[in-house]
Amino acid sequence: MEELKNTGNEEYNGGHVLEAISFYSKAIALYPQNSPYHKNKAAALACLGRYAEAVEECFKTFNCDPLYSYAHHRLGSLHLRFGQVEDTKQHLKLSGQEIDSEILQNLQRIETHLTNIRSAQKVEDWRRILTESNLTIEAGADASYKVHADIAKALLKLNKPKKSLEVLTTAKKSSGNKSRKVHNRDWDFLIIEAQRGLFSDARGVGNEYFKAETFLEACMAYSRGLEYFPTNSVLLSNRVACRIKPGKWEMAAGDCNVALRSQFNNTKALLHRTQSNTRLESWEESLRNYTVLNKERPEDIPLQFPYSTTSDVQKLLSCKELIAPRT
Repeated sequence: MEELKNTGNEEYNGGHVLEAISFYSKAIALYPQNSPYHKNKAAALACLGRYAEAVEECFKTFNCDPLYSYAHHRLGSLHLRFGQVEDTKQHLKLSGQEIDSEILQNLQRIETHLTNIRSAQKVEDWRRILTESNLTIEAGADASYKVHADIAKALLKLNKPKKSLEVLTTAKKSSGNKSRKVHNRDWDFLIIEAQRGLFSDARGVGNEYFKAETFLEACMAYSRGLEYFPTNSVLLSNRVACRIKPGKWEMAAGDCNVALRSQFNNTKALLHRTQSNTRLESWEESLRNYTVLNKERPEDIPLQFPYSTTSDVQKLLSCKELIAPRT
């Protein structure tokens, strides 16, 4: 077991942290009540930014030895990254070690900035919240769920949903949002709000361009929204309309196919696909779509489709015998 630990230490000191974790885990499996094994694994996990897992490993250390000094010091440092001031103070005190002056300075800075954030929240000063939150992260609370959530909310209030979603997505990938004090419901709510903001932005900007008949810009605006919501029927339908106007029938049909894969009964997409296939002279496919539309929503398909000519429809109808089921 000691050999496994020593090999893990060598790997850790050599910068091979994942390999070190593997050796520590093997040692723990053989002797789970050994405090130093858990402490070493916690250090390695923290080195990889897997802070929540490191916290859990520290608690396992306390199951072996509640007064283990190094584990309390490590846990205090981790709580500092989470912006949990009181927990940081408690475990640093329990460690019994002399606290580095830089840690104390950062702890004081974080406490001050968190107080400023709460004051700004009372008056809904979103710009100040954003500033103080970023300063809190710079002071060392870079894994704080609460601080990242404050940033995301401030960005939403400042009408910057894209940046808000980027903050939330990045933070959610980190281990910090798995800590014991995380409120996943609040986090998910913020993500939903950011997504709504992005959707509204993409649709609103695209609609303005469409009204101004600048279809390329409108298409680009809807496309930006579709980067986040690739199967959203509203954005897809709006982009189809942008592509139909200048006669980009093949691209319009492609968008319709995506919309119909996610919502098979989307009659608007089916109608647009029929129009596009008609212009592309894909008569058999057009007639299949036309037949479905005529059954489900006949009021949506006057005999002459928008963007189609009478001769197109005549060609379409003339194909009926070609694809009619044989009896």
